[in-house]
Amino acid sequence: MLQRVGRECQRTLRQNDLIGRIGGEEFAGLLPETSLEATVQVAERIRGGVAALDLDDLVPGLRVTISLGVAALDRQDADFASLLDRADKALYRAKESGRDRVEVAGPS
Repeated sequence: MLQRVGRECQRTLRQNDLIGRIGGEEFAGLLPETSLEATVQVAERIRGGVAALDLDDLVPGLRVTISLGVAALDRQDADFASLLDRADKALYRAKESGRDRVEVAGPS
């Protein structure tokens, strides 16, 4: 199931974008030269694509949803770790707010 989710994420991204699993059920994506608004649109397409995955061959009736946290590099981000931390906090807000949604991180 995680492989299919990863493939769906990759299918939605551009050739220069990167995505990888960073632990457990969490993935991180990097979309260079992309505005925050465009990144949110990509995240929504990924969310919808994952929700539409046909996983009946794995478990009949199985449906998967994902929550996404989105952040854009900010002048105040000291390094990539601070950017990732803000995205992670947005992800947890998405999970706490009902899951299957995209949350945008505020500035650092």
